[in-house]
Amino acid sequence: MTKEHVLRLISDDCAWLVVPWGYTASGYEEVAAFLGVAQTTRTHEAAKGQHIEIDGWFTDGEHLCVEITNIASFPWFKSVKAAQRICLVLHIKNGRFDSVHEYFKAPFPISLIIRLVPLVTRMRLRRQRRH
Repeated sequence: MTKEHVLRLISDDCAWLVVPWGYTASGYEEVAAFLGVAQTTRTHEAAKGQHIEIDGWFTDGEHLCVEITNIASFPWFKSVKAAQRICLVLHIKNGRFDSVHEYFKAPFPISLIIRLVPLVTRMRLRRQRRH
């Protein structure tokens, strides 16, 4: 699933909380910027076995919980791939997701790098808003 697919499903007032960091992207513009930056931190090349696996999901009609394994590489170090387990808890309102809570644990060296995602997101948003 691409960033564009996800963005079609979120509401304009969506709040995406990345629990391990305590970072929240608020509103469509910030969520789109956050997902864009996050997408640039990894590659998904099917020929190299990189993909997202849906391990399980359930819903009660108001919430959707999805457990995934993200098997990817860093764009600058494509020869090494790693698997990261992620749990997304999404709230459904009027057929769209108005909140997402993302839970994961990343290995130490990777966690240092991906912690830069919120900072880069804020920088990109500031630059976009100036233009």
